[in-house]
Amino acid sequence: MGTTCGKSWRTWPRSRTRPRASRSRLRRRRRREGCRMDKPTNLPMQVRAMTLALDQEALATRAEGDERIPISLSSEQPVDRWFGREVLDHTTSAVDLSYARGGLPFLMDHDTRNQIGILDDVRLGKDGKLHAYARAGNHPDAAWVFADIRDGIRPNISVGYRVLEMKLEGSDERGDTYRVTRWMPMEGSTVPVPADITVGVGRATSDQQSYPVTITNSPTAGQEAHMEQNNAPAAGAAPSVGVARDYDAERKQRNAEMVAIADIAGRRDLLADAIAQDMTPAAFMRKIQDEKIAAAERAPSTAVKLTEKESGEYSLLRALGAQVAMMQGNSRAWERAGFEREVSNEIASKLGVDAGRFFMPLNMKTRASVTGQTAGTTSLGGAGVQTSVLDLIEILRNNMVVRQAGARVLTGLSGNITFPRQITSNTLSWTGENPSTGNTNTSVTFDNVSMSPKTAMVSTAASRQSILQFNQDLEALVRDDLAQVIARGLDLAALDGTGSSNQPTGVLRQTGLNTVTTTFGSNGAVPDWAAIVQFETALATANAPTGAGWKWITTPGIRGKLKQTLQNTVAGANWIWESGDTINSYQALVSNQMPSNYTAGTSTTICHGMVLGNWSECLIGEFGGGVEIIVDPYTVASQNMIQYHAVVMADVAIRHGASFAFTKAAKVA
Repeated sequence: MGTTCGKSWRTWPRSRTRPRASRSRLRRRRRREGCRMDKPTNLPMQVRAMTLALDQEALATRAEGDERIPISLSSEQPVDRWFGREVLDHTTSAVDLSYARGGLPFLMDHDTRNQIGILDDVRLGKDGKLHAYARAGNHPDAAWVFADIRDGIRPNISVGYRVLEMKLEGSDERGDTYRVTRWMPMEGSTVPVPADITVGVGRATSDQQSYPVTITNSPTAGQEAHMEQNNAPAAGAAPSVGVARDYDAERKQRNAEMVAIADIAGRRDLLADAIAQDMTPAAFMRKIQDEKIAAAERAPSTAVKLTEKESGEYSLLRALGAQVAMMQGNSRAWERAGFEREVSNEIASKLGVDAGRFFMPLNMKTRASVTGQTAGTTSLGGAGVQTSVLDLIEILRNNMVVRQAGARVLTGLSGNITFPRQITSNTLSWTGENPSTGNTNTSVTFDNVSMSPKTAMVSTAASRQSILQFNQDLEALVRDDLAQVIARGLDLAALDGTGSSNQPTGVLRQTGLNTVTTTFGSNGAVPDWAAIVQFETALATANAPTGAGWKWITTPGIRGKLKQTLQNTVAGANWIWESGDTINSYQALVSNQMPSNYTAGTSTTICHGMVLGNWSECLIGEFGGGVEIIVDPYTVASQNMIQYHAVVMADVAIRHGASFAFTKAAKVA
């Protein structure tokens, strides 16, 4: 809290606080010793108060029925801060009004939880002050507070603002004087007593967020006495002319984008913090998307989660038998399957549908898969009947690669989910002081990323005998197989869903992907090290989020080939597919669900897919919280079979296509 040398008076006990004259002598002594007071390189939101001055001219010209109060918010009156005197520059280039475009919050005592109105038409006046119209809101306190303002009972107004850039204008025995050359008003407040804004106020406390401040023309310690001499132009030399970058225009453009994003998304509540944190539009869009996804996750879920014990006790075959018996007129059919009925009814209740329908929970553990269950046929479930068989034979399946890579799964969704995505941004144009033509307006454009239920069905059958004879192992195989088939189907849809015939659009068929073609040629090629690096370069060029989460997905054939392909011909070179299952240090996964029958030029149906991406950008939405089981005891009754259909609703979306780099032209020979 003090200076960089000696003991600061700020660390003294309050009872020993130095008088102001002593502080000035201390400053002079430290300046002689080559020390400077702390620089305000990081500041929280600042406030300054002034006596409320009603804008009489604006009052006289108000339209009939306009009850807004015209007020002055701020001026260039110097204010003492802990770092010296602060002067707010009130020129159009200094005041960033981008956040005030839709109005500023009008608060009581700078309490963001107590907004009593809004400040409309925030603008700079010819008198060098910041003006606005105070409009009352619907807060219970708004009426009496505005009445007190009109009657002069609350005579003080205060503005909260963020300092962006300040210039050290000079130093004397009283300390430093800073002119704030770029600042952004964030809110206005009515205050009964102005805050103490003398020396010591304005430094961030432990629970306040501070923001970086750019300081220009700030001499280094101990050089004040030599600055003017050293900076004087040599005899006969032309004076130097500085060319300044138009930071104000850049910031206003960026903030305008963020305001547009906030308005499109309906999230003005996030805008103030985003601007105060100097967030980029891309980062702000990502924050909105994260908030939207988090809100969906926080929403009441329709999923019913079973414990491990409950999952083991749950019997799909028992429930199927009860459902068949009920359909055949047995009113006591569910007595043997009370737990299964209870779970189904809870899912139906959350979905708001008829409790007579039958639902199986989605979250049970998965194991193997078969195509049907018949007690007399080993390959169709007969191996599970109690004989001398000790272990179930589990059928191998494709790995659930998209989830392993980090795809985010939203479970138990009850309605559509939509969030905005920015397509284009404004562009900054450089012009002369007096351009011959007006600057071309540009605009931000958006689209929506939506997830809505898409229905898929799995159909299978079980013999009546297997339902009667089942043991725990067969029950687990039947139940887990059904969940496994659904999970695999969701995984395939997330990777390569066609987007047609009621399918979701998988990652590989989304628009905006970075397509890697240069190093593969028109007819495809075996990936070499240059091709591998091009994937990484494509993602970096497209500003894809964080390389730490990038992962590869490809085919087993490509893995086998890259394990035999060197990175280069130098002695001791490594294989492209590195130990630990990485490629170029990024984790690599394989799946037979990745297509290996692409065509590139004359290479017909022999090319493999490869993709590198941030798979957390892939969202899988599971709607309904359970699998609806539709039982049909009639269609295959002549074969003594019970047919049943499992219905699931899901969808897939990606937040940004630029987060993935993809090729369809990789070959193994």
